[in-house]
Amino acid sequence: MVCDRYADGERTGKRAIYYHSGLDIGGSEGLVEVIAATDGLVVSVGETVLDGHKKDTPVSPRYDVVYMLDGRGWYYRYSHLKEIDESIVPGRVVSRGERIGLLGKEGGSGGWSHLHFEIKSRQPSGKWGTQEGYAFLWEAYQREYKPHVIAVARPHHVIFTDETVTLDGSRSWSKSGKIAGYEWRFDDGTVVKTPQVQRTYGRPGRYSEILRVTDDEGNLSYDFGVVIVVDRENADRAIPSIHPNFYPTTGIRAGDPITFKVRTFNTTAGKEVWDFGDGSNKVEVQSDGNAVKLAPDGYASTTHTYEKPGDYVVSVTRTNEHGVTAIGRLHIHVDAKLE
Repeated sequence: MVCDRYADGERTGKRAIYYHSGLDIGGSEGLVEVIAATDGLVVSVGETVLDGHKKDTPVSPRYDVVYMLDGRGWYYRYSHLKEIDESIVPGRVVSRGERIGLLGKEGGSGGWSHLHFEIKSRQPSGKWGTQEGYAFLWEAYQREYKPHVIAVARPHHVIFTDETVTLDGSRSWSKSGKIAGYEWRFDDGTVVKTPQVQRTYGRPGRYSEILRVTDDEGNLSYDFGVVIVVDRENADRAIPSIHPNFYPTTGIRAGDPITFKVRTFNTTAGKEVWDFGDGSNKVEVQSDGNAVKLAPDGYASTTHTYEKPGDYVVSVTRTNEHGVTAIGRLHIHVDAKLE
């Protein structure tokens, strides 16, 4: 689950150029285990750095960070950890898949619960630079979960009111090599069955447009195209944003309790309202609106159980004092109960 954090421009309500190295992987604080992406030597845990790795390396110690070094000479950074496993100590060699700790929002997370994962390597210049890791994550996901189809509604967009944006699902992937169907669904009831669609937004807000992709065998996948719409007449007003997540994310069966967490940003007004997509009553919760970034109880939590197997699109909203709404969505796949 990719973290719902995009740019300084989203948090301020202004347009901005923002460079973020590494990858942010969102998840439920304190519930998701972080494991080692590769075999490696632990060179830094919190403020403690192994001798020989304090100078001329990319290691930047912090209480919530672990660094590992692999056989290529690449450094791996795991940041914002809520908990670091007591077995992870400088000088220890760790095998791929071993537990490092628990995902959190510590350090410079901005209040979003996520893992900041980053690889540093020597560049042709001789300096340390970021080794792009997205392709590695994509390949690892495919090998681990063997999906038939993956919907891709990226990139997300930041625009002014009354501007037009193109939402693009053509980057979606199918194991069979063929996407049989695209379907965009919008809050106003509009349904468009093409990979690309143009939309104009007259009202400010954070929109999360639903993309469903199917392959030629009927397998399906969902993704959500986020459009942050800034009020042209009130460009200095921050647009509320929202980070919903759930746990567990796989292996869910009918009758299993699921933990849902949410935190809204850029406003402390209003409450979050969950619609679990199964016809059940809506549920209200109230996060702190990121009033204190590292507050242990900053996310509001609730649980829900699905009685029937299926694919559900979950929505959660919160509206600020100016009537501007942030919408977040999740896709939940539920299998049948074991007999």
